[in-house]
Amino acid sequence: MSPTILPGKSYLSLVLDVPACVHEDVMRWRSHHCSHPGHPLHITVFIAELGERPEESAERFLSEFEDLCLGLGPGRITLTGTGTFRPMSDVVFLSVGDGTEFLHELHNRCLKLLDSASPFLYHPHMTLTQNEGRRTLEAALADFRDFTATFPVTGLDAYIGDDAGWRSLGRVDLR
Repeated sequence: MSPTILPGKSYLSLVLDVPACVHEDVMRWRSHHCSHPGHPLHITVFIAELGERPEESAERFLSEFEDLCLGLGPGRITLTGTGTFRPMSDVVFLSVGDGTEFLHELHNRCLKLLDSASPFLYHPHMTLTQNEGRRTLEAALADFRDFTATFPVTGLDAYIGDDAGWRSLGRVDLR
């Protein structure tokens, strides 16, 4: 269970999709090493609790956020090497190298509109595997240690959801 997603609450999440080549490599690896495929690959930029009128709050946030991002333009990020949140959490991830500042800027613009629901400081990353056995976590750390992929960030995908699941609200283009 996520420490961020609480039962009975609704959330807005802004995420970056990862390119197909990264997705294919990681999902192929997961199919050979993991007990389950895990969540779709993404890089979370922001997550916030929405309150009593989630749909209305989400639409207002997205409209205001799009205005806040005018002129920011597209960015680029590089996923490079592995990291882990162990021993706090059994997560192994791809680290964000170049582009970390860009993602922090997007996150900070979100904070101008809503408080983050995450109990953790923002740390841009892409989860490879989580809640698997020690062997799988160690394999992920080793197998992706030298992995590198650079790609453009042209927009963010917005989702609304709760502990039962998520649905798309659309996309915020960065211009």
